[in-house]
Amino acid sequence: MFGLHSIPSPWIGVPRRLGLALFRMHIENGAFVSLAMGVVGIVFALSFGRTVAILAASGALCASIVDKPGPITVKARMFALAVSGSTLIALFTMLFEHHVVLMGLLVAGMSFVSGLVSAYGRRAIGLSVSAVLALLFGFMANRNGLMPVYDYAGVFLAGGVSYAVFSLLGSVVLDIRNRRMFLGEAVHAFSAYLSAKAELYEPKARRRLALENLVERHAAFIEKLQAARDYIFLGRRTASRQRWMAALLALLDCFEAVVSSDADIETLRQSGHNDLLLRLKALTATFAADTEELALALSTPGINFVFNPHTQEILDLQAEVDRLAATAWGREPLAVSAFRSTGHKLAYGIARLERLAQATDNSADARRILPNVDLEAFVQRDKMDPRVLLGLFSLSSPVMRYAIRLTGAMTCGYLLTLLLPNMVHGGWVLLTT
Repeated sequence: MFGLHSIPSPWIGVPRRLGLALFRMHIENGAFVSLAMGVVGIVFALSFGRTVAILAASGALCASIVDKPGPITVKARMFALAVSGSTLIALFTMLFEHHVVLMGLLVAGMSFVSGLVSAYGRRAIGLSVSAVLALLFGFMANRNGLMPVYDYAGVFLAGGVSYAVFSLLGSVVLDIRNRRMFLGEAVHAFSAYLSAKAELYEPKARRRLALENLVERHAAFIEKLQAARDYIFLGRRTASRQRWMAALLALLDCFEAVVSSDADIETLRQSGHNDLLLRLKALTATFAADTEELALALSTPGINFVFNPHTQEILDLQAEVDRLAATAWGREPLAVSAFRSTGHKLAYGIARLERLAQATDNSADARRILPNVDLEAFVQRDKMDPRVLLGLFSLSSPVMRYAIRLTGAMTCGYLLTLLLPNMVHGGWVLLTT
């Protein structure tokens, strides 16, 4: 048996359900964003007073929209775009507030550009939200003339920069925790994939629904796996970082062993050997449960993982396959070969889980199991090349059509605020649009 002990903590035995719900990457990221916003607000309030703190917090909020877990270089680039862009939009909104045509052009231009940058993927959509928030703050924040427009823009910029600096420093300090969490999220997704595959071995399962669920879980795992690659495979190879690199490679081995048996699913289900199918289902479901326990141990204080090789279950499955093969009288039938192959692959995947757990142990020497290859070659580079936009200026481009629709909708929203100036708040109409 091999035990993986989680980070030392005064917490003893965090409830499993609480660990599944609370110690997740999106929860921790949300808590960190709240902390960063609080720090910026408190520092500015103590230094310059409540009014300045509120204005600075508006800049920090625009920066926080793009604060997602990821490599520090990517975060720095997104912060630079969000802070500079939102500051300019807030400034122009205040300058153009009493100029209907100029404000309309600003709204239309911002909307069109926001639509185009969606071509860069999910991360870039945060830039669009940040821009609209800046427009909202520009509409409402300085109407009482608390300070000159350029002073307001300076405070707004200072709040955004302060948030970005605090967040980037936090990313450096929490680097190992973040690597652990990225791996844990990938292991969680792999467990869900295994559970879906186990259900497909149920003889009475509705084949179409079970396959759809398996495909969805497969896609979700691949997304989490790539996100983990993009974070864990980057950076100087310190001893602690190498452990997470080796662990992620072990997880990939687990997945490849299991996914390689997908081609035999139809043969197994049509074989009529329901007893063997149920054995495969039980062993795969147990594998999924073990994997989830490992994910919990990676992220949750007070929860330990103990590897179980399930030797007896594997031997029983192999013995049943051998017994079935012995009755074939000659060449082994295709179904029997499929059961034998699937059993071997499942056993190999379970064995790889032990290697994954060993790699994440604090005492492990990852250099012994980490191949001497350039792992950064497997990282998906998050580039925002402006040349990408040149190919979008055509009505055949879905991104261009989206940008046009968004521009039209936002412009109509702005016109609505002009038609009903005493009934609606302009910024909120544009934000909900």
